[in-house]
Amino acid sequence: MIVMKFGGSSLKDSESIRNVAQIIKPKLSLQPVIVASALGKTTRNLLNSSLAASMQNQTDSQNIYETVKVYHFNIAEELGLLKTNVQFKKDLSAYFSEIESNLQKIQSDKNLSPKLQDATLSYGELLSTLILSAYLEVIGINTKLLDARDCIITDEHFTHSTPLESESFGKIERYLRPVINEDKVAIIQGFIGSTQSGDTTTLGFEGSDFSAVLIGVALKADEVQIWKDVPGVMSADPAKIPKAIPVENMTYAEAAELSRCGAQVLHPSTIRPASDLNIPVKIFNSRQPDFRGTTIDNQMTEMSNSIKSVTCRKNLIILQISAKQSLSEFDFSAQVFVILRDLEISPEIIEGSDKKIILILNKSEFKEEFINQITQWADVDIEESKATISLIGHMIRTKQSVLNKIQKYKISQSMQFDVDKTSEHSYTI
Repeated sequence: MIVMKFGGSSLKDSESIRNVAQIIKPKLSLQPVIVASALGKTTRNLLNSSLAASMQNQTDSQNIYETVKVYHFNIAEELGLLKTNVQFKKDLSAYFSEIESNLQKIQSDKNLSPKLQDATLSYGELLSTLILSAYLEVIGINTKLLDARDCIITDEHFTHSTPLESESFGKIERYLRPVINEDKVAIIQGFIGSTQSGDTTTLGFEGSDFSAVLIGVALKADEVQIWKDVPGVMSADPAKIPKAIPVENMTYAEAAELSRCGAQVLHPSTIRPASDLNIPVKIFNSRQPDFRGTTIDNQMTEMSNSIKSVTCRKNLIILQISAKQSLSEFDFSAQVFVILRDLEISPEIIEGSDKKIILILNKSEFKEEFINQITQWADVDIEESKATISLIGHMIRTKQSVLNKIQKYKISQSMQFDVDKTSEHSYTI
């Protein structure tokens, strides 16, 4: 069996949903499980409506809500679902009543709590899977609509929860296997889950990819297919480098490093579960379904010795932390990492020496409380508006010719680089 995940851009309108159905149809003999994201920009719009409600801007909140509602009802109408399926229309209307109730609570509280944010944003995926499942039934595909909150169990870090794999895997197997055995196509949401006490959670950016891989691993799928609106992993950002080309093959290690270095292609946690069971992850373009795309597995190819991709991250902050009192190297590092852990700050890069640690983090991760705590026993130099460039390739640190070219470039530019870091599969400046 296979898992097929479709992103929001692949489900943005009725034509796109018809296209997705035609992608699924030839795969029925492979027993696909379908994981779907919210339609188009629904998640962003639900968040904006919620934020407006929290700021007592009822007009903007209601207008955005109505836009989302009309958008979904129009797509359902264009797919022929409203006239032929009375129960579907009731379910669709019920979801919007629940969203409206959440928005009213947010406005009443004058606050958008992380828990209520997750509960509200989850409706994007619930709506999309309701529509997709109903349309597949219309064209003759026997489906079963499932709720990911019944099997994806997470911690309680609302808005960026982490699945509890040991709890989730067994539930996924028990929940989905009977549907597969009945030769029905299971339709389930990406991005959402629930805590052990039943509160709705979300997995953060590109969380649907993570959901798809977890389901694939739990079911020991032959492969996980991730369908997007791009032709796979690219050698660089095409918006910045027009000559960028698709990368046909990557190892798990390269893909994980690419994600860690800022490429917005896969959820950072997606690769590890798949690599544990050697389940290939394939990225396809829903607008060009016959295009080869990118395959991520453990296979080495003739291109394995090349640089696969270049990534750039902007809006970074560099913190240079120097001990100002007599601390051992161990105590100094330990205190820094304890504060990072307690404040849930995840630096992009960490470099260290005897009495100095350099942290690079996204501006969104920066917290004044970190500075307040750490300046009690250390000096901190803060540099803003920084960027990094990372080269990704298998065992790049052993490729002396590549390293020589990088050094030559750096000398030619007469620029000062705050970071010069080589890992097994990446080089970052």
